[in-house]
Amino acid sequence: MRNPKIFFVDLDDTLIDTSICYIKADMECLKYIYRKLGCASPPVEHILNIRKTHQKHLVKKCGFHKDVFPKAWSFTMSEIGGDGASWLEIEKIANGFHQGVNYKLKSGATELIRIIRNIGSIFVIYTMGSVEIQMKKIIHTGLEKLAHDIVIVPMKSNEILRNILLKPAEEYVVIGDSLKYDIHPAVEVGIHNIIHLKNPYPCFHDIEIQEIPGRHIYSQSLNLEGVSDNVRRILNV
Repeated sequence: MRNPKIFFVDLDDTLIDTSICYIKADMECLKYIYRKLGCASPPVEHILNIRKTHQKHLVKKCGFHKDVFPKAWSFTMSEIGGDGASWLEIEKIANGFHQGVNYKLKSGATELIRIIRNIGSIFVIYTMGSVEIQMKKIIHTGLEKLAHDIVIVPMKSNEILRNILLKPAEEYVVIGDSLKYDIHPAVEVGIHNIIHLKNPYPCFHDIEIQEIPGRHIYSQSLNLEGVSDNVRRILNV
């Protein structure tokens, strides 16, 4: 028997590749630092660790606002010895990485959505960040026309997920790449149908998390083809 569900599917690094864009932006900022500071520049790993530390603090304060990444680089430049003009310049470089990015659906994304929709299940894009930036990605990739609903929040959490569930937890399936922001909240609100798409470029907030607490069983997949296989199992198709 088919078993339709409501699917909450993450956007960044689940349906589209995003981490690679941040990596490219980091490279441009590092190039600027080495041009500006020359031999006085700290090692790359040290610079990136400073940026990550500032970004963590900003995320806690502001959520995943569009200015967090550029501001983290500006504070980094200040800390390693750049002058006021360089703080503004590197912030401009980091801020520009969203501009002109040709976001594309990951391999297997279209088939995953087809499977979800064909059985009569509900496909919801559940993502966090700036509404402006997230909608730009969604529209550019054509996802706006495929989603039954789009939910964009500043930060994912147990409380936010619990507040937007309109039906019992067993009616939902959560798919995402982040242990902290996708998997943990789903476990905490009682959702058992959870699929973790392992990200080859895990974000700093996931690196220290090794496993999901408790006895909840969830599926892991290395790619969206594997996610689709788990979806078929959940839906009995």
